[in-house]
Amino acid sequence: MPFAEPKRKHKTIPKTPQPPHNLHNQVRPTVTYYQSRSFSRKRDQ
Repeated sequence: MPFAEPKRKHKTIPKTPQPPHNLHNQVRPTVTYYQSRSFSRKRDQ
């Protein structure tokens, strides 16, 4: 049973080599957005 999970993950890794790049691009803007929000919040306080 524990061997079935790693095998499945190994198969999904080579199948999605580009998605990581897209995810990183989408995560970056959200991080800056959250940072700017926290900055403005700290300024308000």
